[in-house]
Amino acid sequence: MNKLYVDMTGINGGFGIAADSDGGYIGGIGLDFELWSRNPIYYISKELKCYLINKSSKRFMKSPKDWKSSLTPYDKITIYKSKAEAEKYVDFLDINDELGDLPSAKDLFPENVIF
Repeated sequence: MNKLYVDMTGINGGFGIAADSDGGYIGGIGLDFELWSRNPIYYISKELKCYLINKSSKRFMKSPKDWKSSLTPYDKITIYKSKAEAEKYVDFLDINDELGDLPSAKDLFPENVIF
């Protein structure tokens, strides 16, 4: 099961394209999400319930009319109200701790390479 912390005020965590007039959000998950791709597209209601709109955002974009009538509850994504709530259920890793022993780019490349 995917677990996602979405900051609904800032739309981070790899989700978000648009907000609707009901206080929900339409979007996809992941930094590589593209609207005209074959990635799934989801709706998160203001109650933080997740629904699958379409398995292909490209198909959704070709025919977006009446999209709310095709919502399917999607329980493989968990949405938390806050990072503090998410921390009760999932572990967050500090990327600096995880990558601390890796050499820096300056260590790997000659001096004449500009970063």
